[in-house]
Amino acid sequence: MAASFQQHVGNIKPIDGKGYTFRKHRIMLILLQFHVAEVLMRKPPEEEKELNVYKMSDIKARNKNTQCLAHNMLESVMDKTMAKELMDILDYTYIKKGIS
Repeated sequence: MAASFQQHVGNIKPIDGKGYTFRKHRIMLILLQFHVAEVLMRKPPEEEKELNVYKMSDIKARNKNTQCLAHNMLESVMDKTMAKELMDILDYTYIKKGIS
């Protein structure tokens, strides 16, 4: 199982809530490598053909993201149906916001 994990996500220690900002950067690079990062930056298209491609990219992005999470972290994102939702909840939970 460890070899499979390493093959897919490039030896990233599973996110357990510590050092999230650095690990998020690594996750984004993986999503870029697999050409699925765009699902985090745009809304689903309306045209059916484009929507099907978008959905497949979203599934790949969620798969890569969840592979990077420790088991105790999965509970907070298991109900998310879009990669952007998954990343948004992790960002909200683990990135400390500065006071403006």
